[in-house]
Amino acid sequence: MRLVLGRYELLERIGRGGMADVFRAHDRSLERDVALKMMRPEFAGDAEFVERFHREAEAGAIDHPNIVRVLDSGASPDGQFIAMELVNGGTLRDLMRASGRVDQYAAAEIAAGIADGLEAAHIRGVLHRDLKPENVLLDTESRPKIADFGIARLAAATAITKAGELLGTPQYLAPEQMSGDVIDERADVYALGVILHEMLTGQQPTGGTTPSEIVARRLRSDPRPPARLVAIAPVMNALVLRALARDPARRFRRAADLRDALLQVRRPAAPVRAGPWVVRLRLPSVAPLVAALAVLTASIRDAANRGGGSLANPRASRCRRRVLARASRRTTASFGGRPHGITGARRGVHWRNSRFCAPDRGEAPRRRHKRAGAHGGDARQYQQALTKRFS
Repeated sequence: MRLVLGRYELLERIGRGGMADVFRAHDRSLERDVALKMMRPEFAGDAEFVERFHREAEAGAIDHPNIVRVLDSGASPDGQFIAMELVNGGTLRDLMRASGRVDQYAAAEIAAGIADGLEAAHIRGVLHRDLKPENVLLDTESRPKIADFGIARLAAATAITKAGELLGTPQYLAPEQMSGDVIDERADVYALGVILHEMLTGQQPTGGTTPSEIVARRLRSDPRPPARLVAIAPVMNALVLRALARDPARRFRRAADLRDALLQVRRPAAPVRAGPWVVRLRLPSVAPLVAALAVLTASIRDAANRGGGSLANPRASRCRRRVLARASRRTTASFGGRPHGITGARRGVHWRNSRFCAPDRGEAPRRRHKRAGAHGGDARQYQQALTKRFS
């Protein structure tokens, strides 16, 4: 068992960088696991590497959810160390190797988190200058955290070349970094553009295998549009090309601008399954029809009351008129006080039982014999009696 300052118990090595090893350690003072970065002994006497180590500890003091938080730093008999929060999700490089290509919406979300962390560092005046997938850690929820600010410098720095040597990883350096020009925040934006291009396509934007070939192509060639290699949204293709512009003036000015553009790339909503069609028939109101029928019924009833039932029973009215007409013709031809032909077929002159009309409701004909003498032998009185009976 190896202890650092009697506090940090080293459990296992989980990473190895250019000038330090990273261990999983247990903090006995606070009873928690941490990531302990230890400078290798061969670099302990190099003042430049020691300065880089201290600079990384200072940059890690930035409190932001997308930057690995530094918990402690110092020197021990075993060398310089930095205690950081332990991120258990692996690196972005591990994700890219496992999946080959990252879904464009997942890539946009990861890149937006990285841009947010870069913006927090840029506000403090710190440039990362070595942003690459190995320096981006992912927690268990795939949220990115920027680590390894070893060669970070203030934004006022003039150049990063030293005796023809490039500091940083050539595959992720901006053209102005390669040529030794003054750099600013847009150099980190370019590096993030390279990471995004590689997540989407699995390839570098300008190609090249050796460092010299990579530098030559990056200084002379424009990046390949990722839409030519994979099917992505046009807005995603456009923002990647803007972040990778060779001219810094054509890039996003700040990491926050790139972050805002990435947040606009959202997964389309799932289509809503249409339900069955419901047809609602709106029938017309029956109230006007009912009112019209009521008025018509009242009119018929009123007419029947005033007209003696002629409208209520048209058949009975027709039969009565025929019987009266027949009786009138017989009495007109009367002589000797007796109506002519009245002694013939005496079936009565009641209009319901006349031979001109069929009986109603199945009633049998009622034979009623009337003698003309009952009216005093006066044909006129007989006709008046008939009229009065049927009126």
